[in-house]
Amino acid sequence: MTTETDQMRDARHELEMLSASDPAAQANMLQHVAAFRMMLTGRRHDQECEVLLIGAGFVLKHGSEKLLGAVCREDGRERIYIAFDVDDPAGPPLCWGLFVPQWGQVTCYGRCRLWSPANDARALIVPSSEPGSSHYAYRSGSKLRRLEGLPPGDLEAGFRRADARLAKLLKSEDLQQLRDKGFLAVLRSSDGKLERHTEKMAA
Repeated sequence: MTTETDQMRDARHELEMLSASDPAAQANMLQHVAAFRMMLTGRRHDQECEVLLIGAGFVLKHGSEKLLGAVCREDGRERIYIAFDVDDPAGPPLCWGLFVPQWGQVTCYGRCRLWSPANDARALIVPSSEPGSSHYAYRSGSKLRRLEGLPPGDLEAGFRRADARLAKLLKSEDLQQLRDKGFLAVLRSSDGKLERHTEKMAA
């Protein structure tokens, strides 16, 4: 594992902020967040869901995931994080994961996948890091519910349905026109304290 120097970290942060300022990258991330929310909750893109927190950014490196985990532990709320390539922020995400606070700790399930039932109902979250042991489902007005085992039905078929539905939503007119409803959050650790800065994305 390569140790990141302060100079390397500053250069990485500068590149991330530059990539995040690209309107095309911002639109792409917002569209994916909206599509994920629609699939998991069954709501329209313009309907808020304060219970389910979904964010998008760049691949978490060199302990950055610990900062996001600290936020989850601090407020006790689950978060889905969609990770993009800093060199191709307008392209498809590289992966996405689920942060779940429980018993004073935060579990990070990396490389999750969406699974859709044949009846086009709400999608489910299947963590690849726990193959066959559990999956998560959204329940209106409450936290994600952890369910034992895999979703019922053909697993691979459900993954294909979810991928197809996600692609269709991303191409929809509603999401293509989505531009100015996001916020940029910057997390930093200073002297052992977590610092957060949030600002409105450019329209």
